[in-house]
Amino acid sequence: AICSICSGTSMPTIASDNLHIDVKSLQYGLLYACFGIGAVTGALSIGTFLSRQDLRRITQLGLAGFSVLLLTYGLLSDVGPAYPVVAMLGFVYFAAVTSLSTVLQERVDDQLRGRVLSALRRRLVALLKADQGQARIRGYDVVSRAAAVRELIAPTGQFASADDELTGTENLILIGRLLGLSRAKS
Repeated sequence: AICSICSGTSMPTIASDNLHIDVKSLQYGLLYACFGIGAVTGALSIGTFLSRQDLRRITQLGLAGFSVLLLTYGLLSDVGPAYPVVAMLGFVYFAAVTSLSTVLQERVDDQLRGRVLSALRRRLVALLKADQGQARIRGYDVVSRAAAVRELIAPTGQFASADDELTGTENLILIGRLLGLSRAKS
């Protein structure tokens, strides 16, 4: 998800500023479709021709490839090479994410996995204080610049609830707090 924050916000900016593509044009739609085709291929590759490979290694290589390809895309000034670069970007991103998710599902108990991911999600939007370490999203410290981070990533629940263990009221309070409302207004 963190990688998608980078590419999701960078992709239209780079297309507009570097490649001079109107983000509401067919040309941008085709560029985004290339990312989608790469993404589907990357995700499917984990269940097919890469299924017998070490998924931890695929995750590492995928994240490294994602970084290199995102940098490459950011440095492009010609539209032509952008299409295959963005397709490869989609491929490595979804291959890495699918591998990582599979490793996590295979190695961590269901209840613990849900709690860990929920805690991580809450820490990244500064709703839960981290015991140690620090995290940055697009250069913003998630603790000292929590409002800016929440504005960038606009966290909301993916399904009817942001967390399976929350009641409906607790979920609404969580979403309200994520969106910057005070505890009383949430």
